[in-house]
Amino acid sequence: MNSNGINVQLLTDTSVRSLFPCWLVIPTPNLITNGTFATGALSPWTAAATPNASDLVSRIQSNVLEFYRTTTSTSGAISQTTGVALPALTPLEARLSIGNSSAVRKRLTVTLEDANDPTRQQNCVFWLPASAALNTFIVRTYTSGAWGNLRLTLSEGTATGTGWLRVDNVEVRQQPGGSVVSTTCTDPNIPTAASGTDAANLFSNGNFANGLNGWYFGGDITYQLTAGMLEFYKTVGGAANATVVNTTAQLNAASRFELTLDLGNSSATAKRITVILNDGDWTDSQTCNFWLPGGTALARHTMRTFNYTVWNPVHVSIFESVSGQAWTQLDNVDLRRRSTLPLVGTECYQPGAALP
Repeated sequence: MNSNGINVQLLTDTSVRSLFPCWLVIPTPNLITNGTFATGALSPWTAAATPNASDLVSRIQSNVLEFYRTTTSTSGAISQTTGVALPALTPLEARLSIGNSSAVRKRLTVTLEDANDPTRQQNCVFWLPASAALNTFIVRTYTSGAWGNLRLTLSEGTATGTGWLRVDNVEVRQQPGGSVVSTTCTDPNIPTAASGTDAANLFSNGNFANGLNGWYFGGDITYQLTAGMLEFYKTVGGAANATVVNTTAQLNAASRFELTLDLGNSSATAKRITVILNDGDWTDSQTCNFWLPGGTALARHTMRTFNYTVWNPVHVSIFESVSGQAWTQLDNVDLRRRSTLPLVGTECYQPGAALP
């Protein structure tokens, strides 16, 4: 019993926890500084763009960060490097308000990464309709290895030359008890689920039974077929990521669908495999990053997501960004329309994850 006459020991009793769960919600510290932009200044956030720093236009307006890319830019982002080190397999949650005051649709990629080794990253892609009010978006993920310096990056993906993408109330917190085998991108703009039955696999030759028919390759890639599966890696010294691509038929707008694929890694080095589903002209896309430790046998990975616009045709692109003379393995690529699939947004599940 404390000085106010409250028996604090009861807070550890399971019966009390079941009656008063809200007492136990103690948030971990926000790892982001000036996430509300209440100082009226950008610092300690930094802005960067290519080819010129001026290709990203930013301002603080009524304590809201606003920014956009010029039409001559090739990239542009706002980031904060926190200096916070995190152990491997630390669950994280990024929560932020995002809006779009412009008359055009915009894409924002939210990336959590190790600034000391940006290959260690997880991200979510969010599409903002024109004139979208501020709303809460959430990234739940984990550190794939030990991170020496947590960084949050907000990348503007549409060089429209008009403003503004709007951001406020940025938080990144450790989430004790959170998943270390999944990344979920909670999107309040997800279309309503439709009725209907699940479709058959939209990809032909997803199991490579007909050799490489229907598949094509890009970047600096070395590949081969072995025992009915594709093996590939980014060629040593190559500048471009190794890319494996397939296409399939049209997906109507506001479709929900599930991609499953078996991935393995016969090398001794951990690899990040980025899987992108997109419309043929890249005006709509969704992304998952999967981490494969060295010596990982083929295992099922799952991406559940949705589209905003008609995709015709649908592309799946599988990127390998780590150079090496041992193989990423791929087999049994399966994409199905699942109209009634429960989703919060894009969801990425490593092997062993419990799928809802």
